[in-house]
Amino acid sequence: MTDYILEEKDSFTVAGFGTELKSHYTDFAGLNKEKSNLWQAVSQDGRLDTRVYGD
Repeated sequence: MTDYILEEKDSFTVAGFGTELKSHYTDFAGLNKEKSNLWQAVSQDGRLDTRVYGD
């Protein structure tokens, strides 16, 4: 059996950006290009810099 240790860590924020990848799952070059385009888009339009805080 594996031993586990619970540790308390600083809080962090998780951001999610939705997109549908159109390339076939074996087309790594196409998938990488689509992911790169997503990161470029969210960086340029300001979504990456937006901070949303919940309850």
